[in-house]
Amino acid sequence: MKKTPVLIANAIIVVLTLAFVVLYIQKDDQSKILENTENFTSMTIGMELVTTNYLEGEQRLCDSWARYINHGFYTIQEATDYMKVVQAIKTNSSHIIFTDTLHD
Repeated sequence: MKKTPVLIANAIIVVLTLAFVVLYIQKDDQSKILENTENFTSMTIGMELVTTNYLEGEQRLCDSWARYINHGFYTIQEATDYMKVVQAIKTNSSHIIFTDTLHD
């Protein structure tokens, strides 16, 4: 007879311990998911800024080339020769667009 209250008390302790562990794991999982989401968002924003800065720098470089070619009154051959010389990365390509040959 004395064993029954002890068994019931132990069973209650085991059930409460299991419930605590399950609740703790769920809360910990939710906080890790939130943390991972925040890290991913921060990384994405950081990469966006890096990409934006890179593209803005490339745009300034292209604008500089265009100004030089436009104000120099170069022939098509001279403009393409200039682009071959200033092209720092030889695997990249440049495009020269002549606005007077565009059609509506």
